[in-house]
Amino acid sequence: MVDLQRDWNFGFVLPNLSFPEVIGNDYVLIAPLHDNRVQLLAKKNASLQRLLNGFTDQFNRSVSPNVLIYNSLSDTNINDALIDFRNIFAIPCIIRAWQDFLIQKQWFTHTPYSEYFDVYPIYPSKDLNSLLILSPAVRGIDLANEFGGQTTPALAGPTYDVKYDSDIFEILQKAWEDRYISCRFSELKTTALFRSLRVAYQACSIPLANYPSIYDIGSSLALWVSAFEIIAHPPNTNVEEEKVLNFISEFPVKISSLLAKRYTIEVKRTKRRCNLPEKLYHQIYDARNNFLHGNIVTTKHLHPWFKTSRHALSSFAPLLYKLILTTYLNIYTKNIALHDLPYENYFSVRSLEEALLKSTKDAEPI
Repeated sequence: MVDLQRDWNFGFVLPNLSFPEVIGNDYVLIAPLHDNRVQLLAKKNASLQRLLNGFTDQFNRSVSPNVLIYNSLSDTNINDALIDFRNIFAIPCIIRAWQDFLIQKQWFTHTPYSEYFDVYPIYPSKDLNSLLILSPAVRGIDLANEFGGQTTPALAGPTYDVKYDSDIFEILQKAWEDRYISCRFSELKTTALFRSLRVAYQACSIPLANYPSIYDIGSSLALWVSAFEIIAHPPNTNVEEEKVLNFISEFPVKISSLLAKRYTIEVKRTKRRCNLPEKLYHQIYDARNNFLHGNIVTTKHLHPWFKTSRHALSSFAPLLYKLILTTYLNIYTKNIALHDLPYENYFSVRSLEEALLKSTKDAEPI
């Protein structure tokens, strides 16, 4: 239950989101522009009002961005708390977008890339007439009445509808509250979780830096491997491919199509029988090595079983991440049968299964 009576503070503008719902908890919210709490903040600060009302898309169509607001958070950790909350919402949205894309054979209707959730690096000032520009590239100040913000040009525009994986989001919210409300900052498990989520967020960016090339996608796969390794990293020792594979193999729900060891891979010159998720991760790991170590690479290295007729490996990485988060966060009882899951959990796992199985077939025309 969100407390409407608390004093709320401005955090960030999210110009590529424009959905009408309020997402969050008693401490942090992603809210639409028309939300009463956002409107009250804007009335108190003229520069904030100009910032929030100053956005258009690339063709000068007005945009009403979502706003990240907060209360009752420690000032010493405020930026970390807000960004980590943004991430625990973004990643379940991205997972759901790729899952729906693979299953429904439709082009993206939701939020498949992290740019949808990027925060805008301009903030209201206390003098009410200026805006602050704060980024690693620039520190500056300018007149609020001359502000004109835009959405990210690589996107079709802001999204007006978001769907997310509720199983993952709910458990991540609990982890976020443990860390930032209960102040369990020294807990290794949540430290690794939020570090991994930050890397995963980068891995989900649009592969456009080289407009685009296979090397952009290869770099994304490398970041995905890092996100997996941070989760699977055992204390006081190194993490290797085998550690991640073992973690993936511990998926708690008994579902034969995902857990049956039908494939063979080679790890450290030793053959290993594995299931489909392990096989996919092994292919992502090999692709990452080829791209980062300067080996000869072609488009086929970006696809399962080197078959360019199938969806790219990068399409399945968010789904494997859902799988490893499910295990890491103990969302389901270990060795539970699929049909014994609660109704809403059943369809979440069933959709994961259906999407991952698309890696074994040629992609159908969109």
